[in-house]
Amino acid sequence: MTKLTILKYPFFTLLSILLLPATLWAQLKAGFSMDKPAGCAPLAVAFTNTTTGASAAATYLWDFGNGNASVLRHPGALFQVGQTYTVTLTVTDGTQRSSASGTVTVYKKPEVDFTASASRGCAPFQVTFTSSSAAGSGTVGSYFWDFGDGTTMPASVSQVAHVYAAGVKQSVSLTVTNSYGCQSTKRTEDLVELLPVVKADFVSDKTFLCSIDEKVGFTNNSSGEGILSYSWDFGDGTTSTQKDPEHVFHKKGTFPVRLAVSSSLGCSDTVVRTAYLNVANFQSAVTAPAVICKGSEVVLKNGSTPRPTGSSWTIDGAPAGPVDTAGAIKHTFTTLGVHTIQLANQFGTCSDTTTSTVEVKGLPSLKGFIAEPQGICGAPVTVNFRDTTSGATAWGWNFERLSYPPDVQSTLQAPSKHFYGEGTYRVTLWVTDAAGCESSVEQEVNLRKPQAYIRATDNNGHDACDSLVKRFKMETEERLTSFTWHFSDGTTSKETEPEHVFKPGNHSVWLTFTNDKGCTNTTYYGLDIQAWTRP
Repeated sequence: MTKLTILKYPFFTLLSILLLPATLWAQLKAGFSMDKPAGCAPLAVAFTNTTTGASAAATYLWDFGNGNASVLRHPGALFQVGQTYTVTLTVTDGTQRSSASGTVTVYKKPEVDFTASASRGCAPFQVTFTSSSAAGSGTVGSYFWDFGDGTTMPASVSQVAHVYAAGVKQSVSLTVTNSYGCQSTKRTEDLVELLPVVKADFVSDKTFLCSIDEKVGFTNNSSGEGILSYSWDFGDGTTSTQKDPEHVFHKKGTFPVRLAVSSSLGCSDTVVRTAYLNVANFQSAVTAPAVICKGSEVVLKNGSTPRPTGSSWTIDGAPAGPVDTAGAIKHTFTTLGVHTIQLANQFGTCSDTTTSTVEVKGLPSLKGFIAEPQGICGAPVTVNFRDTTSGATAWGWNFERLSYPPDVQSTLQAPSKHFYGEGTYRVTLWVTDAAGCESSVEQEVNLRKPQAYIRATDNNGHDACDSLVKRFKMETEERLTSFTWHFSDGTTSKETEPEHVFKPGNHSVWLTFTNDKGCTNTTYYGLDIQAWTRP
């Protein structure tokens, strides 16, 4: 019968089927996604509904697994406790129902706790901090300490040490991060207390005692809170507990002084001054060079022990100086023989004087040296040198001043030197005698070919039209045996003062000559000569 009905009304039946809701043809399937499937507590998660096949009339029911629920299409949830939560979405659309589930993992935060090895002490005060923290989830990844005095320290181990230098009470905090990146911090207020600092200090009314059995007084400048107690050690086997003691030493020497100060609050400090007091234990001495030469500046050193607080010098009864910061002076002895030096020192209020003598020796009698070029016509040439000083034991030569002061280029008595270029060389010789005194001399060594110069003796200038007449003269200090004038037009002359007519063109003049030693050279007139062709 149904078959007959469908055949009877085929058009209306097909139209009804086509007009049914599209949802009757789709499969309802619940689904969702979340922005953070895992994280540290508290964890806020946003959910996105990805359900398919639902109509606008569909309803949604969320169960977050933490006791909370929602009917929103795209809800959010806050998970406070570290654990794994099962989140379920149930979608109802007419007679259809579909569910989907997912998990949210919330990592537990670290549980932070720590202890200090001590909580009260005197600066500088070292405290060791030990963490007993639990990771929560995962493992402990790192520690970060804040010691409260402006100092922080990242660490990978559970125990650290810190030295407190100043302050009163310090609050300490520790931040622990686990392997999931979850952090927790604990702060303990006023965990470390620094007690007031004690500072030991003193001065004495003198540091030099001129004789034994002389009294010295001490002024105690120590500071600190509470009741202070004192312990003195004078370095000679005696002690004192007075605040400002006086003391008498019964033997010579240099003594250290030690002062230890303690407060009723438990803090202490000690100051030690080594070699602080000198009891009649000083000696003046002059340190002079082993060799003193006439005219040489020497340094007379103050070799006294200990170092004086003041010094003055006299040489042969006359004041000498000035005295430098080390107590020494510089002096130049201008006369030979024995000289008397007196040094007067002050050691605090104590005086001490010493006298010594020095002998000033003469300088080597240096009268020059012999230089013998092994050629007669300038450089290149080898020159043999020889010193003739009597009594010399050491030599130093400088042939070319390539540096200043000139360096020593030979230590022979009779060296040879090859010179490659012409010129006048300033050669220096230093000689030293057996006493160690030194003299020097400087000489010029001329290594040049014979020299001559050309001078024009007319007043005709150096250029003219058609032709130019010029007259020339040679000037030289050499004893010449021959000479020849050369003109650029190819002519020559043997006259002493030749006169030459220059035709149009650019001309030059030069002179070749030979001296009585057989050395030849050429010299040129320094200006061009120009004769112009008349237009």
